[in-house]
Amino acid sequence: MNRTTEKLKDHHRTFLVRELACFASPTEAAAALKEEYGIDISPQGAQHYDVTKDAGRRGQVAQKWHTLFHASRAAFLDNVVATIPEAHKSVRIQELAKASRQFKKKENYLAMARMLEQIAKEVGNVHTNRHELTGRDRGPIKYQAVDDLTDEQINQEIEQIFAQNGLKLVPITQLDAIEKQDALTLSSDENRQLCVDPDVHTASAGEHE
Repeated sequence: MNRTTEKLKDHHRTFLVRELACFASPTEAAAALKEEYGIDISPQGAQHYDVTKDAGRRGQVAQKWHTLFHASRAAFLDNVVATIPEAHKSVRIQELAKASRQFKKKENYLAMARMLEQIAKEVGNVHTNRHELTGRDRGPIKYQAVDDLTDEQINQEIEQIFAQNGLKLVPITQLDAIEKQDALTLSSDENRQLCVDPDVHTASAGEHE
């Protein structure tokens, strides 16, 4: 393929250096230069301005391009979420959803399923039935033989498990009292209903008459 022999100007070189610093390949950088300025160079010519490659490391590129390259790469890495839309989870999910719909229209259900699986992974592995169990403070589960624990230690472990799940452990000796209290509460509610229910009140009055 023929290349133009037009000499690159500094703004062309600046463009190439920044493209390469943002991880564009030499081919991509050359294509971007042609699209932006109409300047046609080879990928090898573009790679000359990648200071991480041999040409740059051998001192064939002026120091100012080294400085610009490293500054541009640092800025890119620091602001990748702001500069690359696909770095946002919501954007990736949106693009995957579009692809899934396109595959569905083409009746390519296998590819559609892959897109749906990828969406599930993006939102947190909800495509699996796997449940991961962790110990205290989300650390690894510690195992200990029950025979090595005292009754008090076993009770403490059980109470901690209940507390982590928002439950309260009630001693068996208190169950009867709780059941009696529930029964008294229910009886009280029923009595209040009888006092305010017109039909019941009328019936009661008729019986007294």
